[in-house]
Amino acid sequence: MGGWKTWNPPEIPENLGCEFKWGGPTAPYATSVYFGQGRGKPARPWAEYTIETANHEQMLADAVIPLDFEQTFVNYAYSLGFAFEETFEEEIWSWPRETIRTDGTIAGLTRNLIDTRRLQESQQIQFFGVSP
Repeated sequence: MGGWKTWNPPEIPENLGCEFKWGGPTAPYATSVYFGQGRGKPARPWAEYTIETANHEQMLADAVIPLDFEQTFVNYAYSLGFAFEETFEEEIWSWPRETIRTDGTIAGLTRNLIDTRRLQESQQIQFFGVSP
């Protein structure tokens, strides 16, 4: 006879976590895009927007590997990273004027965060307490 009294759940590793970073040598301007640059250059906090709007319940449900908490965490983190990348594509970011993008297209007052894709592609995930 089995049941919850005989269940041995997997241990949750201590110090399990991850950190997302953007920028580096390919996109050194990441901080100024994220926080803005004062008058005329508004902040575009894509991480906060993604955290607030993502369907975390579904992402976690899709990430679950039964009895493998570490791999579930890694899968969820990669899903969140993909959601960050999708946020760059959304045309929700305000800008005070039209500008010409690198490819010659005109970006309007509401736009996505894509120009050269360097900022989007600079995303890095560093894991702690687990090997991805």
